[in-house]
Amino acid sequence: MKILFVLIVLFNLILLIKGQCTECKGAGEKCKKGQCGEGLVCISNTGSFDDAVCSPLSQDKCDYFHMCDYSLTCVNGVCIDAYFSVVGDPCEKQTDCYGNFTKCTNNICTNPTNQCSTNSDCRYNQECINKSCTNLIGLGKNCSLNDDDCAFSLSCQKTYKVDDQIGTCQNIILANIGASCGSNFDCNFNDGLYCSNSICEKYVENIPTGNCTTDNSICKNYMCSCNGECLNDDSTPEFLSKIYFPLLECANENQCSLNLNSYSSSSCLSKKCGSLRCKLLKTDVGDPNGCDGYYKTLVQPYCDKNNSSKINGFSLMSILLVMVITLFF
Repeated sequence: MKILFVLIVLFNLILLIKGQCTECKGAGEKCKKGQCGEGLVCISNTGSFDDAVCSPLSQDKCDYFHMCDYSLTCVNGVCIDAYFSVVGDPCEKQTDCYGNFTKCTNNICTNPTNQCSTNSDCRYNQECINKSCTNLIGLGKNCSLNDDDCAFSLSCQKTYKVDDQIGTCQNIILANIGASCGSNFDCNFNDGLYCSNSICEKYVENIPTGNCTTDNSICKNYMCSCNGECLNDDSTPEFLSKIYFPLLECANENQCSLNLNSYSSSSCLSKKCGSLRCKLLKTDVGDPNGCDGYYKTLVQPYCDKNNSSKINGFSLMSILLVMVITLFF
């Protein structure tokens, strides 16, 4: 009886470590997100999953058909740790700085001209407006209701002033049940609300069932795993309240930009908010016990580097020790 118990525990331990993918796609096979085997990711050269194939990620050389490992960037045909700092962040060499106008000067990323083509050329809490880096508006300051150019985590709200185009930057107000909405971000997700048919309603999970690998229409807006199960999307109230907004708040508190290679272990977001970034990545990938290619290729390396919970060698030895004691004593 003890031997049977140990074998069952060992079997489940192997499944936990290796994943339970039964229909993972191989290299070169057509795929959708989350369907490729270990060491592979679903990549399209046109931006559409209609022609995507399972492809290995590289930590060495790269080109149009060979993508770099998720935390690295292809620079002159070589995968390196690059573009993880924005204006105001530390740097050691030019490729550390992200943006078209940034320069690594005295170990700080700078933008001497203040010119920009995108937000990535600007400081944290700046936006590229009319090709110039412009400070976003702070709490209580006047703002345009049409542009909503308030600082991060604030929104431009109406006031009692006569001018209908001018408001003030205030903390975001989340709508209650029954209120009108344009997206899930408008509703009070902390109370479990989401936007349904332009009205804030209580969220009830209703994931479609059926084998989505044989019928692509089953999952609709949900993700199809390689095991044929529909996985939840990343806009539920629980996701917004426990993962997405805590990550944004952490980024705001530490002045970490999101407009760069945040997966790099050298980025501000990884250093200051790595565990929350890990949770977001896990949610984006989906079921870790399904097709384990994305999980082991993307999630596990990142989360391991950022001290997230994982089965390490000590934990594994502890489990095996318990098994031996159970078997022989």
